[in-house]
Amino acid sequence: VNLHHDETTAAQTTMKFIQENGGNLVRIENNNKRNVEFMLDQRSYSFDPNRMFTATGRKLSLNKNGNYSEPADKEVEGFAKTVLDHLVSYQYILSIHNNTDGNYNVADYSGKLKVDAARVHINPQMDRDDFVLTTEEEIFNSLRSQNINAVLQNNSTAVDDGSLSVYAGRNGLKYVNIETEHGHYLEQERLLKEVVKIIK
Repeated sequence: VNLHHDETTAAQTTMKFIQENGGNLVRIENNNKRNVEFMLDQRSYSFDPNRMFTATGRKLSLNKNGNYSEPADKEVEGFAKTVLDHLVSYQYILSIHNNTDGNYNVADYSGKLKVDAARVHINPQMDRDDFVLTTEEEIFNSLRSQNINAVLQNNSTAVDDGSLSVYAGRNGLKYVNIETEHGHYLEQERLLKEVVKIIK
């Protein structure tokens, strides 16, 4: 799944992988923007589609991006359900994301995001912006054994930000997020291949 339409490195790499290996990509098409904007009752609303999967996350995201109302919350909840309907039948959910240099990286889970992580593995030879986050201990252990930057989400203490990883962790869905810096095509491809190999 590709929730942010502006994260093109992830999408292009994954589509190439699917052409060569098979698979499906659920993608929100949104004019190459991160946030989804809509009008309801002559008011404009905006939300982050990776903050729409819980009630707390939706409220925080709508408020942060301008306006909140219960009818708008219901619309976003319905949209989230539509996305989830495309995902829940799969054995694993692989989410693909890109970040900007130094803005969000694996080391954050040993610092400001420590409450979200049960375990963290950092390879000093890898760019910290390139890492994998998962809800599954087995996958984390496999990644660590290959010296890949990895985070095992703490599903009981992770802050409810409405993200797909939090939703998955709380609802028993097997989730993996492949996160790389914009433009790191080769690393996105390598991590995608490694994750698929581990799952298989």
